[in-house]
Amino acid sequence: MGRIVKKDMARNSWHSTLTDPIKFHIWLETNINDIVYWLLFGSILSIIFIFESDKDFSFFLTLSGSVQMYGFLIMVCRVFKARSVAGMSLNTFICCSVALLARVFAIMSHDGYLPYDSSGDWFYHLVEIIALICSVILVAFITKTFKTTYNKSLDSIKWWHLVPVAAIFAALFHPSLNRHSLTDIAWAFALYLEAVAMLPQLLVFTRREEIEHYTSHFVASQGVARLLSFLFWVFSYHELNDPEAESLALAPGHVGYSVLIAQVLQLVLMADFFYHYVRALAQGRPMRLPSTIN
Repeated sequence: MGRIVKKDMARNSWHSTLTDPIKFHIWLETNINDIVYWLLFGSILSIIFIFESDKDFSFFLTLSGSVQMYGFLIMVCRVFKARSVAGMSLNTFICCSVALLARVFAIMSHDGYLPYDSSGDWFYHLVEIIALICSVILVAFITKTFKTTYNKSLDSIKWWHLVPVAAIFAALFHPSLNRHSLTDIAWAFALYLEAVAMLPQLLVFTRREEIEHYTSHFVASQGVARLLSFLFWVFSYHELNDPEAESLALAPGHVGYSVLIAQVLQLVLMADFFYHYVRALAQGRPMRLPSTIN
């Protein structure tokens, strides 16, 4: 019943915004910069898709990485312009940096986890490296450049709570597409860590009276990236299952299911965030989560 009410409220918010010229004008003025940024990004991706890809289904993997990278890039620009890291979780960005570093390590010398089409020749590497650089820059912003605006007391889920757990799962449940244990584990580690990397940031959101729009946009972009990745692996997970692989993993013939479960977990964890994000976007107001502590 509660879900139905929430969906009706969100639908009514959008309908009200789109049908009321005054509300729509205010919404457009409020979000014009974000609209321009994402339209530009969509145009660039369209060009890449037309001229650099083979229009294969695996482009979903490239699209996922691209959305993730663009979210990081916009976040760097917004933080630098605002001169503030208020409402950001250092632990989330440390987890993102570690996960991206592990995945870059896994794909630079092996091609087992690259998109099948030509975007996997160079473009996918590029977006992962840019995302890593941006994530490291954001960590530096929080710890050095704008550290006086960071509220450490709100950021209570520490990166060292999450990284070891992801590493253990990766060691136990990893595919073997690279046929190289270290890079196979690194790729799985990145995926498992990303599944929980947003937890510290979501907790910070619940402890703030109002959420900065650029931070909420960033988290939303990461959620969309994971959804695109899930859409790719839900049709390709069977390729990760190899019962005859010479692997250190437990149950190598079923490891594809652990990859799907990890991505579903992240989408479930972010479901409530997305409801409130879409509703706030439709109403043209700052985002708040219901469990906010005043």
